[in-house]
Amino acid sequence: EKKYLICEETYGFVGGKNFRTEDIPETPWIRHEISGTRIQSRKFLNEWWKDRFGEAFHSETISVNSIEAVVNLVARGFGWAVLPEVHTKNREDLRFFPITKKDGSGFRRNTWLLCKNKSVKKEVVRMFMECILRKG
Repeated sequence: EKKYLICEETYGFVGGKNFRTEDIPETPWIRHEISGTRIQSRKFLNEWWKDRFGEAFHSETISVNSIEAVVNLVARGFGWAVLPEVHTKNREDLRFFPITKKDGSGFRRNTWLLCKNKSVKKEVVRMFMECILRKG
C-alpha cells in the first residue's frame, strides 16, 4: 500500500582489468542465476544487444548462484558479467562500463521498501522504516 524508493543502481558490464566492451561477443558471460528468481541482467543485456546488433543475444554462458563467485571469476579473467555498479566499488581488479540505451539513458535497478498501512502503525515497523529511509 506504500512504496518508498530506497536506492537506484546503475547496471553495467563488469570485466577484469584488461576488459573492453569489444570483447563481449568472444568472451563468456558469467551469469548470476538463482532458481525461481528473475534476474534483471538478462533483460538489460537482451535489450542492449538487440539495439547494437539487431539480433537476439547469444554467447557462451557460465552460470553460478553467488554474486561473490561471479565477481571472483570476472576478476580472474574468465569472462564478463552484468551487475550493478556497487559490486565494483573498491575493486581495482575490475572495470565497470555502464550499459546505455540508444538514447543515451542507462539501465537502472530500483530497490523499493514496500509496506502495508496497518504495518506502519506498529512501532517496531515504523522504527525499522525510519532507519532504512534515513540511510537510503
